[in-house]
Amino acid sequence: MSLFSFNKQKIDKFLLNSGFTVLELIAVIAIISILTLIGISGFRENTREVDKDRAVNGILLSLREVQVLATTAREFPTGSGEFDNGFGLFIEKDATEYILFGDTNTNDEYDQSFNCSFDDSGECIEERIIEASFSIDEICVGSNCGYDKLHVLFRRPSLGPVITADGNR
Repeated sequence: MSLFSFNKQKIDKFLLNSGFTVLELIAVIAIISILTLIGISGFRENTREVDKDRAVNGILLSLREVQVLATTAREFPTGSGEFDNGFGLFIEKDATEYILFGDTNTNDEYDQSFNCSFDDSGECIEERIIEASFSIDEICVGSNCGYDKLHVLFRRPSLGPVITADGNR
């Protein structure tokens, strides 16, 4: 007599009864699908928020850049011998880009069209695109909203900005 005895009928019956039914498989697939859809929608929302934060941080870094340009007494335009010009950022409502500029005529505003290619005054330093194709929906200064154009300018020796919205300070 052997130490282990196998009953072929019991083994065949066990193998036939072990496994999953079609209904169980469909239920598991449905649960996995629902969880995947929830995860993908949450991922998309999170990605959009991260893109928006990057776009805002890009504009804030540009503001800091023009503040540094203004406080370091940079000659602008190059070769002009002018070191007192302010530097600023100009943005329009519904725009997907903004302008870094040097204020050559000391009126605290960017005076040209929104395209650096057509800048006759030489005020445009650089045109930058807002990341992830975001645009400016609304311009507010303090609690006042509804502006179409915003100029933020820094001029030596003050570190504070001169903010002009639609011609109003």
